[in-house]
Amino acid sequence: MIDIVKASAGSGKTFLSSNIATVLSIKRRKVLVIDGDMRHASLSEYVDSPKKGLSNYLAGDFENYRDLVHQVGDNTYLHILPVGTIPPNPSELIGNARFRELVANAKKEYDYVFIDCPPIDIVADTQIISDIADRTVFVTRAGVLEK
Repeated sequence: MIDIVKASAGSGKTFLSSNIATVLSIKRRKVLVIDGDMRHASLSEYVDSPKKGLSNYLAGDFENYRDLVHQVGDNTYLHILPVGTIPPNPSELIGNARFRELVANAKKEYDYVFIDCPPIDIVADTQIISDIADRTVFVTRAGVLEK
């Protein structure tokens, strides 16, 4: 499982997450991309921003996260778990034990699990996710990073 984080907004981590996942799926690797940026839900737009998703699962509205996963087009190897309803308490939901359980189960079913995260050091979500992730990819973009 890999979380994709960025140091600042607009650096391209959603673009990279979706494209790396697509490349791997073309190679017939089963890939799940979780939209972990529950404040902006940029990745969810790839599957038309459904009203039910990760936040609804973490809030206990659904028993099985698989009911909320969307296949991307005709690609049977590429799946997205959208945010769903934008919650008032994203960090609390991400810190929920259900998130850790979801990731553990997804790792058994998919060859790759990517989590598209919010910018680092802006909200606690990314730090919580990094404790669960096997690897972290930092994305920076020239002219966007403030340092």
